[in-house]
Amino acid sequence: MNNKKTLIIIIVGFIIVLAVSLGIYGWQKSISGSKSQRQTLDSQQKQITDLQGQLNEITAERDDLLRRVENLTLNPEESNRYVKLTYPNGGETLCLGDTILIEWDSKGVEMIGLRLRRQSISGTNFYHIGLNTVAATSNEANIAGRGSIEQRLISSQEIPLGTGYKMEIVSADSGIQMSDASDSVFSIEACEG
Repeated sequence: MNNKKTLIIIIVGFIIVLAVSLGIYGWQKSISGSKSQRQTLDSQQKQITDLQGQLNEITAERDDLLRRVENLTLNPEESNRYVKLTYPNGGETLCLGDTILIEWDSKGVEMIGLRLRRQSISGTNFYHIGLNTVAATSNEANIAGRGSIEQRLISSQEIPLGTGYKMEIVSADSGIQMSDASDSVFSIEACEG
């Protein structure tokens, strides 16, 4: 019986030592896991702080740009250089074979180019109308003027009938290119006599 008690005491002692050892091991794992999680959280917090700093810089740059834009004039006649298409400007029906008067206003531009643009399901097509045309009746650098050109819309230019057309005017001078287009689409139809 003494042997049985001794064996039971040894087994109970072994179980106690095993339980304490497992508890200590689990506690150590939880501490090391907490350190790892803490390091990850610290790293993420640093990234958030860096991103907030970048966002603040971008916001300051945006605000500065908005202030600059507010100080710009939106009236093209008051700027140094511009081109502004005035006819056809949208809603018109032009007749294939007719001569049309394309009109524009410009300032500080000596030469312009004109083209028709048609947007369709298959893409955008361009039809050149006038290249290197004198921009305006007054082509002095800082004086505004009105320009025009008569152009016959003939089928040899392979202009298909239909809608979706806009006229584009582009400065052909060296330097910064400026352009304008019809405010909305117009049609080109086969009109009868």
